[in-house]
Amino acid sequence: MSRFYFDFIQGRSRMRDDVGHDFSDAGEAERHAHQVAYELVRNVMPFNTIDSHVVVLDQEGQELMRVALCDVSETGSLLQRKLRLVH
Repeated sequence: MSRFYFDFIQGRSRMRDDVGHDFSDAGEAERHAHQVAYELVRNVMPFNTIDSHVVVLDQEGQELMRVALCDVSETGSLLQRKLRLVH
């Protein structure tokens, strides 16, 4: 298991994750970052996603990836429409 950190960036502001989460690999951490971004869009900031990202960092503080909230909001909306068709 490795520890990954999930910072939130909006414009020039950065909220650091000082706790992190353990995952077996970077793929699991990426899936978690997408889920965090989707939940932020859905519950916290549905209208202001421009220049907002969830940033995944490894144990050494190296940035591994960024998930743009504006991309997740579009994907999330599409996913919701598909789920409605199934139910």
